Amino acid sequence: MGDSEQDLLKDPKLQSFISKASQMEQLNSVLQDLTSKCWDTCVADTKISSSLSSKTESCVENCVERFVDANKVIIEHVSSKAQAGGSGLS
Repeated sequence: MGDSEQDLLKDPKLQSFISKASQMEQLNSVLQDLTSKCWDTCVADTKISSSLSSKTESCVENCVERFVDANKVIIEHVSSKAQAGGSGLS
C-alpha cells in the first residue's frame, strides 16, 4: 500500500463516513430482522387486505416492543462487559 493510500485511510472525514456507513448497515440489518420476525409471527398466516385487523396490529406492536426491549438488554449487557474489560459475549 502506498503512502497516499495510507494517508487516505487516516483521513478523519473518511473514517467518519466509514463509521456512519457501518452503523447504517447494522441498523438496516436489525430492521430487516425485526420485520422478518414480526411478519412471520403476526402477519404471515393472516388474510391480506388493505388494512391490518386490530388483532394483527396489536400483535405487530407487541412484537416490535419485545424486539426493542430485548435489543436494549443485549446492548446494555455488551456495553457493561466492554467497560469492565471483558469481551461482552459471555
